[in-house]
Amino acid sequence: MRTRALPDFVVALLETMVADPVSRAGLIGDLEERYRLTAPAGRIRASAWLLGELFVIAYHYGFGRRMGMDTLRRDLSFAFRGLIARPGFSALVITTLALGIGANAAIFSVVSTLMVEPLPFEDADRLVIINEIEPSGFTASVAFPNYRDWRERNETFERFSIFLPSSRRFTTVDGARVLEVGWVMGGFFETLGVDPEVGRYFSESESEPGAERLAVVSHRLWVDEWGADPSVIGSALTLNDEAFTIVGVTPSDFVLYDETDVYLPLGVVADGLPWDDRQTSVGAEIVARLAAGVPVERARADLQAIGAAVEAETGEEVDAANVTGLRAWFLGDTGYQSMMLMAAVSLLLLVACANVANLLFIASERRGGEMALRTALGASRGRIYRQLLTESMVLAVLGGIAGVALAVVGLNALLVLVADVLPPGFAGRIGMDAPVLLFAAALSLGTAVLAGFLPALRSARAELAQRIRSAAPGSVGHARGRHVLVATEMALSMVLLVGAGLLISTLARLQAVDKGFDGTGVLTFRVQTPGDTRETWTGFHETLRDELNALPGVTSVATSNHFPLAGNSWEMLYKDEGTPPGEEGESVLLTMVSASFFDTYDVAIAEGRGFLPSDRWGTEPVAIVDETLAAARWPGQSAIGKRVTFEQPMGPDGERADLWRTVVGVAAHVRHYELASPSRIEVYTPIGQSAAWGFTSYYSVKASVDPSSLVPAVRRVVARLDPSAPLYRIRAMEDIIADELGPQRAMRELLSAMAVLTLLLGSVGIYSVVSHGTALRRKELGLRIALGGAPSEIVALVLRDSMLPIGMGVVAGVVGAIALGRALRSVLYEVGPTDPVVLGSAAVILVTVGTVSAWLPARRAAHVDPQRVLREE
Repeated sequence: MRTRALPDFVVALLETMVADPVSRAGLIGDLEERYRLTAPAGRIRASAWLLGELFVIAYHYGFGRRMGMDTLRRDLSFAFRGLIARPGFSALVITTLALGIGANAAIFSVVSTLMVEPLPFEDADRLVIINEIEPSGFTASVAFPNYRDWRERNETFERFSIFLPSSRRFTTVDGARVLEVGWVMGGFFETLGVDPEVGRYFSESESEPGAERLAVVSHRLWVDEWGADPSVIGSALTLNDEAFTIVGVTPSDFVLYDETDVYLPLGVVADGLPWDDRQTSVGAEIVARLAAGVPVERARADLQAIGAAVEAETGEEVDAANVTGLRAWFLGDTGYQSMMLMAAVSLLLLVACANVANLLFIASERRGGEMALRTALGASRGRIYRQLLTESMVLAVLGGIAGVALAVVGLNALLVLVADVLPPGFAGRIGMDAPVLLFAAALSLGTAVLAGFLPALRSARAELAQRIRSAAPGSVGHARGRHVLVATEMALSMVLLVGAGLLISTLARLQAVDKGFDGTGVLTFRVQTPGDTRETWTGFHETLRDELNALPGVTSVATSNHFPLAGNSWEMLYKDEGTPPGEEGESVLLTMVSASFFDTYDVAIAEGRGFLPSDRWGTEPVAIVDETLAAARWPGQSAIGKRVTFEQPMGPDGERADLWRTVVGVAAHVRHYELASPSRIEVYTPIGQSAAWGFTSYYSVKASVDPSSLVPAVRRVVARLDPSAPLYRIRAMEDIIADELGPQRAMRELLSAMAVLTLLLGSVGIYSVVSHGTALRRKELGLRIALGGAPSEIVALVLRDSMLPIGMGVVAGVVGAIALGRALRSVLYEVGPTDPVVLGSAAVILVTVGTVSAWLPARRAAHVDPQRVLREE
């Protein structure tokens, strides 16, 4: 027979496209000749040329239209009848596809919302958030002099505004509660380019120093407090006993700073801010809009140049600017992690496709007699190919429909799992919308082609004699192709197993991290209290501590200016007597605590003493340093008796408080930021000796009972002492610690679920292939048993053949697993991407599952009746 230059699948496609045999023969001959002439240019160029020619031919001959609706109807009817006649096979294929398509659709709905769906701001791709980067590499808030210089000198921004988070006491006839406040300046709302829901925004000029007391309330507060009443515009809003006039309401999809309840002009409190102190930052961030066509990198370089110029002019150090696109700022690590999940769930779909392809291969071999009969009756290759591909399409469509149903259910479970990991305001925007349904439809089409193409093509290209041989009992068929697909399933399963194993190991290590404190049984909350003088403010908190200590089940009560792991600590520039004159201090965390803090959190005092109730304002200033600082500053010496100071204003009026403090103790190192983040050194001072007062107090109540059971009693105590002093953000410290592990836990559970599904699909694939292989070898195995072969020998024979693709898959999967491990590096902690324990464990699990899946049909084959088999033959 003449060897064609054209690939066989191209010939099969042409037979389907071109109905007239004369035209088809001439077209194939012409293409063969031209393809031979193009082949010397290289396979890639020749294939690209051939693909273009196929598109032209398909357009000219109306592919799919020429075959007619009657033919299509017959193909569909035949496909449905065949699938109904094989309910077990059909259910297995549809379920497999539904799992792959459903998981992909659910993850895609999250990824598309995070990465693709437009943000609700005008030209959102031009919006950026700007912070500072300290010399130590940590991100810090913006100092006001830097904001002023960057705003006035930049050449790359269209607008430049600032946002300063705070909180205020909101007083109503029903009592008081705390609202999250955003102080803004520089045309904050104009920068974002978003219209108000009701009313108006205050303008850039209305946010400057000397501004009126205007307020823009969030949509959430408007609905909760005023029932979405438009007449709220112009009414008064009382915050910390000061009245502000409400002028507008943000829209419901205003997701930037989602927790903020009220936006106020920064100019109202301008007099109390460190406008000229470049070393002091109070939590501010810059929200800016790039000029049209300006990339983030150019804007960052612009601000760096401004900082260098200011340093040259003033001699002051200017921290580097950290410029981040708004979407990247929203997502943080979540965006990268979601893409990793999308890649992982794509592997699950590939496993499903490989599994379905294997099942279709097996089904086509079992239908060898049918295909031989149809060929003998005159069916062309194209006709057989089209019929088998139609069956694959029907299965894929049914699998897609079932997959969408699974995705709807799975998405709800997925959102519960990742709700705390998603950026604020995004969870409510995720759903099964039109893009997700189109994606599911595309997956259905893609899986039909991917899973059904090779089995259909192989069956269509087979010659009549070959089909007759494959239909005969005992024919081995195309075992190599099936084994390749099994190896592919095993390799992809290995990748997902290793990914899940790395995250399980990471979570275990994070849970074992020495936090430096014990939060078991600790209830935390914050209290905002009025106080005209230091004495009244201090007296309130001393009384509150005493009354809370008297509650049943309470063992200790502490106050501080922040909690462990809260991440919103006070940073100060630290010096000690060993700091060279003129050298800038080192940035440290300053924690002001009551004497009971170390007992409440079981923070060990390694040397010296803790604070005493007598360490009050007017007594000798003292401090406790953590062991990391003590070891770094005084190696081989005792830190007790050393003197330290802070170079920054600490009072509400900005007065300097550079008093020297004597170190009286060394405490264990406590983590105040994420568990996986580098540690920060810390200095403690008695809260009673602080130059600052009137700030929000953080309470920690340790109890021998369930901390949540104390909440009603705590509320009653605070309300009795001062009804205008709201407490808020009430949480158990154990919940705060659990939240720190949220991203790793979510990734672990999702990857583990995918790994389990791939193992399940892989085991089904192995079982099907081995079962089919043993069925084809029934005569051989029956003869072996008849000649005295023991069942164990038969099992070993079958397993030996089955272990080859399993082993190949494991080896190939190690390469992909290492690549995935490197991609997951940002969420790993103290675990390498090539961790041998994880790789070895995954290999053992995979080989075990594969062996069991192959052993079941092997065991069944070892117990066949040889007489019955030989009679059948």
